Amino acid sequence: MGEEKIKLMFVGLVSLIDPPRPGVPTAIENCRNAGIRVIMITGDHPLTATQIAKNIGIFTQAPKRFEEIDLNMKPSYPGAKQDSAIISGEELMKLTSNQLDSLLSNYYEVVFARTTPRQKLQIVEGLQRIGAVVSVTGDGVNDTPALRKANVGIAMGITGTDVAKTASDIVLLDDNFSSIVTGIREGRLIFDNLKKSVVYTLTSTIPELLPFILNIIFGIPIPLGTLTIICIDMTTDFIPALSLAYEKGENNLMSRKPRDIKKNKLVGWKLIRYANLLIGSLQTLCALLAYCYLMMEHGFLWSELKVGSSWESRKELIITDSFGQEWTYEARQHLLYECHSVYYLSIVIIQCADLIISKTRFTSIFTHGIFGNNLLLFGLFLQIGISLVFVYVPYLNSVLKTRPFHPKFLIFAIIYSVILWGLDEMRRWLNRKFPKSFLARETNY
Repeated sequence: MGEEKIKLMFVGLVSLIDPPRPGVPTAIENCRNAGIRVIMITGDHPLTATQIAKNIGIFTQAPKRFEEIDLNMKPSYPGAKQDSAIISGEELMKLTSNQLDSLLSNYYEVVFARTTPRQKLQIVEGLQRIGAVVSVTGDGVNDTPALRKANVGIAMGITGTDVAKTASDIVLLDDNFSSIVTGIREGRLIFDNLKKSVVYTLTSTIPELLPFILNIIFGIPIPLGTLTIICIDMTTDFIPALSLAYEKGENNLMSRKPRDIKKNKLVGWKLIRYANLLIGSLQTLCALLAYCYLMMEHGFLWSELKVGSSWESRKELIITDSFGQEWTYEARQHLLYECHSVYYLSIVIIQCADLIISKTRFTSIFTHGIFGNNLLLFGLFLQIGISLVFVYVPYLNSVLKTRPFHPKFLIFAIIYSVILWGLDEMRRWLNRKFPKSFLARETNY
């Protein structure tokens, strides 16, 4: 054996390299811009892991080694600092739960090397303790505990084992990290558009409800009929509300921080206040002004409207208006149906303006663009067309209890639509300019 070893000749050195996919550095940067923290957990040597982390953008500065890390710092907001750290599995074994929490919350750029399956699970649990929503990617059996524990487990579809796929929530068909970022963008877009659709739908709730409350409290003739409410909810608002689901993403979609899953829900109090108190109240005021304008034109001032059930009673043959004119039951009903039409079309016109401003939550509508969503434009014209058919087509308006009226009674709806557009554009500008203001906190739904 000794002689054979002496006769050995050095021929060459072979090394292997498994470079990151070309799109990974860009995906890491997109995650950082979106407020998404990327932590690498690997079985590679710490030196190898450090170099890879630098190449793909996880490390933007020289990482601190274990002996340089202050483990007695109190846990702060995750990602409060931009410090970097490299920790091996052997060093991780020395940490208590509190020290791990301190590390994860005070060091934004963290890489764990030479880790065991149990330690991967330990890291996920630590991130969840400090309030993070954790997504884990993996392909092997040793990744299964972490995949199960994570809020979202993502397994590789090509190289992943059946066990890893079973333990995960999502299977990535192309094994490409960039696809995860694309999925995050699509998820944010869907959530945004659902909020927009809900807001648009809720804004007509107050103007539909208040006429009946006013009738009960003051005894005025009901400004809006039950059939016209059904027309709003089931026909004129249906396609426009659906079209918002196809709206393109705003330009800050991937530059926002992730939402707080405990506070920022799909339908929260801020959204309800914005839809009902801000937009809905303007709609109601406008429609009531149009109603009062029509009644005054026909001789009924507000004081003479408080007639209770007499207006719709056949037993009350004659009712006298503010100027001494006598109104029979048939004449009163015809006027009431005109009121239904004016109130209904006033809501429809303001809902058209509401549909346009609902296209964006943060960006100016002039930057985002009015055009581009063909279904929304179709729904806009369809909404106007259907409402005109309901009011002006003979026989159909008799069934729906609507009547034709002079267009001048829609002047309030047109004016308020412009005001609504301007107010909401100003609100978005102020929220972008002063993101921590009271207005931004209360109206950024």
